[in-house]
Amino acid sequence: MIRDLKDPFLIELLKKVQQQVQSRGMDVLIGHTDYEETTAERQLNVMMNHWFDGVILLDYVAAQHPFVDVLKQYQTPYVSLTGDASSALWPTVHVDDAGGMQLAVAHLTDLGHKNIGFVGKAVSGVEHRLSLFYQYVPSANAKFVKEDMNNSDELYQFINELAHHPEPPTALICATDYIALKVIHCAWQNGLHVPADLSVIGFDDITEASEAHPPLTTIRQPMGKMAEKAVNLLLQQIQDQQEIDQIQYKMPPVLVERETTKRMN
Repeated sequence: MIRDLKDPFLIELLKKVQQQVQSRGMDVLIGHTDYEETTAERQLNVMMNHWFDGVILLDYVAAQHPFVDVLKQYQTPYVSLTGDASSALWPTVHVDDAGGMQLAVAHLTDLGHKNIGFVGKAVSGVEHRLSLFYQYVPSANAKFVKEDMNNSDELYQFINELAHHPEPPTALICATDYIALKVIHCAWQNGLHVPADLSVIGFDDITEASEAHPPLTTIRQPMGKMAEKAVNLLLQQIQDQQEIDQIQYKMPPVLVERETTKRMN
């Protein structure tokens, strides 16, 4: 079950899951929740009624939600992939977001950047990266923050304000690669060159990150290893016919330095 079929990171991660499952002689049926809890609950009931062996959730599920009760009721094995430690569902496999944000901030500060901004998205799975940004960037240096990038017009206006500010940020950290690529496009529309005028770093390392012009510096999530771990955990539960409780696997991220960040003069 996946929360957003338009999210390029989740689509790539889903493909990795599918490869892992099919290599073991099994198949995957995809349910798209589109961030709707009632849709997720309805699709889960359909899956359970058709005797599926297990469920992998590419979503964040909060505690005290009826969705969790349905999973428990059917006693069907499951793994939360891209959830986090605060999720009600265990076991969970996810990237170490805090470590990723530390890598991004350290990379920019090592290049001499002091005035660093952030562009985020208020959706489950990535919204907490803003609080991590504030945790690792001194408040005096974090003056330009776009908390929720709702649409291209809003982002264009935000970048336009940066372009005309007397003391603009020299670098932006983006909550996802998808956002980072939009930031680069809006910067170009506003006469800013990346990285000459503005350094940009993303998070995820989707395929488009390496194919962009210029190629995007980013924090890579180890999607292959995450998918393999999630599938192994699910199959372990299916074979042993017992739950795995209170297990969390944090996968280490990796800095991938390409061409959208530069050293300050």
